[in-house]
Amino acid sequence: MVRRGHDMTTTTRRRLMARFGLLVGALTLAGTPRPAAALSRADQAVRALRAPAAARRVGRRYLAEHAQEADAARLAAHIEAALAARGDGVELRQALRNAVRADMRAGRSVLVDGWVLSLTEARLCALAALA
Repeated sequence: MVRRGHDMTTTTRRRLMARFGLLVGALTLAGTPRPAAALSRADQAVRALRAPAAARRVGRRYLAEHAQEADAARLAAHIEAALAARGDGVELRQALRNAVRADMRAGRSVLVDGWVLSLTEARLCALAALA
């Protein structure tokens, strides 16, 4: 996530993401409806968000502009595909970082409330909003 027009030499993308609570942190399950092993990687990613309320807000803004994406199964499938393509057999946080980097390199990004997000980040937030 990068603020449009921001000079990246003074603040790294990672610091910006951490500042706004969108980096994936340690997996923390609210309640335990299912064991973590039974969760899809997309579900695990949503549950691992450090600031789920902020992610849901971003997700709602994304969905307001991309209503065709308001389908949890479709979003999960896109996220699963991104994770598999960039992190099959890799720890979840690393797979997410890989997917986000690949999105940005390939120009798969969206503008949400003045912030440039990778498509995977936006979809992850949207999935959180729909959960």
